[in-house]
Amino acid sequence: MAKYTPQFDAFTWVLRLDKTNVIIIWIVFALSLTPFGLDQAGLDKGITRTVSEPIEIANIILLILGFVITAIKDFYMYPLAETKRRRDLIDNSFGSQFSIRNSEEYYTNDEINPGIFKLGVNLFQNVFFTTNVSRKMRPKYLIKSGVFLMVFISMAIYGLNNSPAALPILQFMFSAYVLGDFIKLLLFVQRNERILENMQNFFSSDGQTDSVIMKNFTEYETNLAWGMILLDDKIFKRNNKRLEKEWQDIKVKYAIKNG
Repeated sequence: MAKYTPQFDAFTWVLRLDKTNVIIIWIVFALSLTPFGLDQAGLDKGITRTVSEPIEIANIILLILGFVITAIKDFYMYPLAETKRRRDLIDNSFGSQFSIRNSEEYYTNDEINPGIFKLGVNLFQNVFFTTNVSRKMRPKYLIKSGVFLMVFISMAIYGLNNSPAALPILQFMFSAYVLGDFIKLLLFVQRNERILENMQNFFSSDGQTDSVIMKNFTEYETNLAWGMILLDDKIFKRNNKRLEKEWQDIKVKYAIKNG
């Protein structure tokens, strides 16, 4: 585990904002189902309508709050964290000093001399960890999508007559938040797997060129910027020791060392 990374504080705020937004989404989800549950319980429709109106107002307020939080996270904090991470990567790879304080034990390739080749090694390590952690995130995203899908199927069968605003809200949440995130994660993993394969081929061949490293570096960074996927911290910590051992074995297998 890294002792220090310059992007830690910024990413901590990104995670906090993301968790807050997730809580808001689930509150809106639960509130949107309340009129439906009251109706199915056989309560008086007047009572259901009375309850529905403040719920719809609360949902609108929460959705606006969620939009503001998402905007701060996606347009300010996440780019700030990624900028700090990239600067540290460049410093570690080339021996530059773009960061006031560099990471400690984040990259474990100190035996490699600074230069474009070390950038390739660090990239290989990054994409190896990112790919493996994001793969293990797929079941969690699938379960979340499945829960929302079951709710929509139930509504399609029984209807939602007493709260006309609830169904559009849930439709928006499902398409923009749940289903959209799941599809994005699948594409994110697929693209990282392709880059990981490219790096494996690069280090297993004799025709190593700087342009190949730069091509895969830009593709990896582009994928991170596009996906804005936050790796699950619990999954990362649970698998970190195993992945680090596998990474050291990979360096031995591909004879990654100073030429």
